[in-house]
Amino acid sequence: SAPCSARRSAPSRPWPTRGSAARPWSGRACPCTSNGEWNNGGNCVRTRPLRRGKCARDAMVAEFHAAHVDTLRKTEAASQQSRNGVEMRLLDITEAMELRPDWHLSRY
Repeated sequence: SAPCSARRSAPSRPWPTRGSAARPWSGRACPCTSNGEWNNGGNCVRTRPLRRGKCARDAMVAEFHAAHVDTLRKTEAASQQSRNGVEMRLLDITEAMELRPDWHLSRY
């Protein structure tokens, strides 16, 4: 089964509260994982940081990432237009985390 964070439902409030964060996670491992996906025995045995371009994001993960960023941008624009707008900021750590070996899912 998927991790809890992958099955969260939409928040009940239309706008996030101050200090809240959205943390989408696709539940897919990097294509460098051997023996399949993380939930089918896949394992990444890397112990050193990757270099940019050595582990390309697959198309599905790239599409999810783009959709999450686009949705946040649209929500931010709508919030700024409302009377009680909430300042929103995006800290996109996707690429940095893809380079870390401990981001890659493994048996450890």
